[in-house]
Amino acid sequence: MPRDAKSLRFWTDRAIPDLILPKEAIREKVIPKLGAHDIKCEWVWPRKIAGDHLPKKSHHKVKHFITKEWIASQDVPVILYLHGGAFCLCNSATHRGLVYSFAIELNAIVFVPNYRRPPEVTAKDATEDCFNAYKYLINDFGIDPKRICLMGDSAGGALVGLTLVKIRDNLEAAKAPRCGVMLSPWVDFADQEIEAKAHSGGPRLPEYDFLPYDLISLFASESAGPFEVTDPEINISRAKLDGLVPLYINFGEVEVLRPQIETFIQKCKDANVPTEEYMLPDMIHVGQMLASVAPAGAEATKKVAEYINKQMLNN
Repeated sequence: MPRDAKSLRFWTDRAIPDLILPKEAIREKVIPKLGAHDIKCEWVWPRKIAGDHLPKKSHHKVKHFITKEWIASQDVPVILYLHGGAFCLCNSATHRGLVYSFAIELNAIVFVPNYRRPPEVTAKDATEDCFNAYKYLINDFGIDPKRICLMGDSAGGALVGLTLVKIRDNLEAAKAPRCGVMLSPWVDFADQEIEAKAHSGGPRLPEYDFLPYDLISLFASESAGPFEVTDPEINISRAKLDGLVPLYINFGEVEVLRPQIETFIQKCKDANVPTEEYMLPDMIHVGQMLASVAPAGAEATKKVAEYINKQMLNN
């Protein structure tokens, strides 16, 4: 496996083929201006909420369907989904399987921005794009913030936290989303245990999980760029967490990030952030991606849906 982000993208940035995606959901590509940048994004939603307005011949893709008026007419959650990939890899197309499953399970409209990625930029720029994607939903589409949940996996889980901090610090309280969901979030660039194992000269892979220690360390450095890996603007574990919206945090029992995730959960609770967690038994990093073959992944997906629906009912 190559040890640099640009080479790895050749292998990781592969779209999930439409042939294996569930037929119960559909998507539309858009390129809105998020802040100063034109960012490729995707809308995904269940076919059943499109009703008779959906073209009869449409399979997985449509054009010019999503409108402000249509979203306003749908009494369903809106998910701002921030894809994972160690900040540096993957995109909305690589995560369609996961996004489709949540759209269907939640009966929700999902918006997935392809934020700018390191090493060309830093994690601060990625966070800025995600923050601008949230403002796009509430300002350009007029979506009630209390209909919105921020969700993300791995690096996307960290971006959920970083974006929520940015929302808290830059928008009035009434514009905060309903909740956040973090799936196996990579919450600490400065994890000393991973750093030690990355430079120990021992095996690159942990006993169970698929995340190589040395690549975690490398991508932390690439994502930080000129900033310290402890900078709270890129390291959510070092940020001030007080006043964040409710969080639901999933992680795998045997994943390499489990210790830092459990530490982060305790920090959230110490900061009086309403926090619930669920550990996927016997599962590795982002077990929801294995929902089609692993019962624990499918069960975790259902629990996420139950949590979000409960939050929406408490609105």
